[in-house]
Amino acid sequence: MASGSHTLSLTVSEEELPAAKAMLVAAYANSVPKDADPDQLLATMVLADRYQLRVCVEACRSHLLGLDPKALAWGTALALLRLPAGLREGEAFAAVVEKAHERVLHSFANLDEAWTSRASRAQWASLPAEAVTRLLGCGQLAAASENVVYVVVASWLAAQLKQCATDPAGLSQLQGVAAGLLSDLRFPHMSGNFLAAVGAHHGLLAGQPEVARWLLEAMQWGRAADAQRKEMAACAGHTRFQQRVGQLPDGCSSSSSSSSSGSSSGSAFTSYIAAADLQQAISKYRASNCSEAYYLLTGGHFYNGFTWRLKLTVKPPDPGSPHDMNIHVGLCWGIELEGEGPLPLGDAAMVQVDFDIATWDFLLHEEDPTSSEGPVIIKAGTCWGWDDFFGPEVYADSSLWAKFMTDKQQLLLSCHLYSCC
Repeated sequence: MASGSHTLSLTVSEEELPAAKAMLVAAYANSVPKDADPDQLLATMVLADRYQLRVCVEACRSHLLGLDPKALAWGTALALLRLPAGLREGEAFAAVVEKAHERVLHSFANLDEAWTSRASRAQWASLPAEAVTRLLGCGQLAAASENVVYVVVASWLAAQLKQCATDPAGLSQLQGVAAGLLSDLRFPHMSGNFLAAVGAHHGLLAGQPEVARWLLEAMQWGRAADAQRKEMAACAGHTRFQQRVGQLPDGCSSSSSSSSSGSSSGSAFTSYIAAADLQQAISKYRASNCSEAYYLLTGGHFYNGFTWRLKLTVKPPDPGSPHDMNIHVGLCWGIELEGEGPLPLGDAAMVQVDFDIATWDFLLHEEDPTSSEGPVIIKAGTCWGWDDFFGPEVYADSSLWAKFMTDKQQLLLSCHLYSCC
């Protein structure tokens, strides 16, 4: 062997073998391929740091820093965020980890929009506590209201609780994280009905010793005049009184603006009911001698912290009606956490909402909306809507349903929520 050379001995696992080979190539070439896979680069960088191959570490670092955070794969971002604290905070890795935080911000800066995606909700549950805490404290975070932030936080905590259910140490640590996250929520900016619903029935809040003070502050804020609110928001250390006014990063869109009671621009969703399911509900109703109601629920739509659904009910007609049934379509709501399901709500829980529900006539090619004509109150577990929604003529002539059906034999219903609190 030539003078001055030395032998480097590596002990790696089978999973680390590709990274080890890439590390040796990069160490000799002083660079990495332009088309290198980010996941492989990160694994190579971690391995190179272990063996103190600084040239290789720097080559991987430079390449990763050149990536667009928005294009960074979620798996790569998550791997960066899950690095041991010693690596994350080290000089070589800190700037690269920052890229991962930028990726998280790009995905979740608009919480309402992100929460409508099942994939995004799964990604959120996989985040480590530090990333969640940092995002919630970010000045760019936008949400229709603090209701949304509560649902997002509670869903993350529910997911973590399942993971550490048999780990006492992990559970103790999670309780500390939960206390910190909940204390940072801005309860005065939740809509009053939402806060009353979760405050009375959700165990996550019931287990916090400061919940009474949070609820009192929210009540004081709700009753305060504008001048008093300005004074409360200006108090040092009282971020709970300051409304989130997030500015979305480039490339993010928003269908709702921040508001303490909901967005004036509202939200809309379209739902489908299979023709076969509708006919089955009608058949079951008639088989019961027209005495029992049968209903169909559409998939949930998340807006302002609430989950909204359309409900179609085949029920007995009103007294004196010449028809044998009454098909009612209306709006109902709940509060649901990802992975946990609906929260149990008391009879006093209610929401005030202004909305319309529309059918689409595929023969005339036009929408036919029916409006609530202003805000109405919907209690938990109930539905607000209209009888004979499709017209009474469909009861006698089933062929008339065809004009409401898509080419896939689905009944199309759309709902526009103009405001809710």
